[in-house]
Amino acid sequence: MMSFQEFNDTRAVNYMIVEVPEKLLDTNLLLHEGQWVDSGIKDFKLRVDPEIPQMHQQRHVHIARDKHTNAKNMQASWNLNGSRHDKKTFNTSLASSDTVKNIARQALGLDDNFVLEHLQKTRLGIILEAINEVSVQSHLEIEPDVYYKVSEI
Repeated sequence: MMSFQEFNDTRAVNYMIVEVPEKLLDTNLLLHEGQWVDSGIKDFKLRVDPEIPQMHQQRHVHIARDKHTNAKNMQASWNLNGSRHDKKTFNTSLASSDTVKNIARQALGLDDNFVLEHLQKTRLGIILEAINEVSVQSHLEIEPDVYYKVSEI
């Protein structure tokens, strides 16, 4: 019987497709972009969507409780650069959870101390915590009373 190397040498194969049953692969090797998957934290799911340059869309993650994956206004989502993804439906209550922020950082491959943009409504107005120089007005469609930027020292 001919070895694979011998077969390849005699046939001058330039392109080959090998099918491997999914059950033989480590689940960490599977690509789940665009699909809701368990986050590893009880009651939380996540969905990582790919970058789409033509639409000026960055790679981003959506996080929701198991029962809210179909409710857009019950999700928090961040782009790879840390900015909020869905500004109009972003659930600030969910996003304020350290658990949710940690899930987002891990899903996007960000450092544990990477700052994710978060809006916090107060009695006096809105505080914006941001990591980039994007116009505050374009994010909020209003001018906040106070905002601050977290930066490296």
